[in-house]
Amino acid sequence: RLPLQWPDNPLPQNIEAFFTRDYNMVEPFRREPHQIGMQGGFLVIKPSQERYEEYLELIRVGNYTVSGGWGGDKLRYGGYYGAAQVQGLVSFLYGHLYPNSYVELQRCYYNSMADFPRTDDKKFEGEKPPCRTMEDECIDCRSIPLDQIKTFHLTICQKPHLCYQYQSKFDDDAPIC
Repeated sequence: RLPLQWPDNPLPQNIEAFFTRDYNMVEPFRREPHQIGMQGGFLVIKPSQERYEEYLELIRVGNYTVSGGWGGDKLRYGGYYGAAQVQGLVSFLYGHLYPNSYVELQRCYYNSMADFPRTDDKKFEGEKPPCRTMEDECIDCRSIPLDQIKTFHLTICQKPHLCYQYQSKFDDDAPIC
């Protein structure tokens, strides 16, 4: 069984894509989860030929604005790193146009980045800051045993051949690094 980001949501009948989202790119509660960009490091997609042609047409037309992202100011599929590219386009395609045809995998097991799961906003001094995923409680991906992680995204830890030592600004260690 695949670990899902939202296990209580029913699975679509026809699944065209599996991906993870990059909740670090948007402060919690500024977007709905479906508006947050997919993480460009992990995408499995098998659209129909018709959907593939629509995807290409979206790129050719360029329904993207700097202020609002894909779909414009009303839909707000933008405002984060990579929004004009695949991160925003895939989120727009599957979050708005075809919302019942993808599965968001649990980001701690697929495309794990060993990131801090909560915002580090200083206004929450003395209390538990909100989860970046906007859940009441969230998994700290840094606590997942390495043998349970399916794929890693070497962004926070950097590339292993550089021997970069990850130094968290928090007390927790990140064994993935």
